[in-house]
Amino acid sequence: MKDWAKKRTYPTCHFNCFRHFRMKERKKNEEQRKKENNYFMFSMRENIIEAAIVFGRRFVNAECVAVVAGASISLVRDFSRAFETFC
Repeated sequence: MKDWAKKRTYPTCHFNCFRHFRMKERKKNEEQRKKENNYFMFSMRENIIEAAIVFGRRFVNAECVAVVAGASISLVRDFSRAFETFC
């Protein structure tokens, strides 16, 4: 039996491989999350623009249109200038 097994510790190479694996997994998860967020933002923009076209003449300001589209407050602030053309 090797002495590192008696101490219940792992050799340095195993620890480094495990750490490398965890870092790769974390990076992959972050990239996947970014893709999902980008897709979500893109679909939200489409919904907001469609709602602005449909409801733009009926509402006074952009916030109403964005709420109809199901947007969050931050998206309302981002796209309020774009809505002014529709409203």
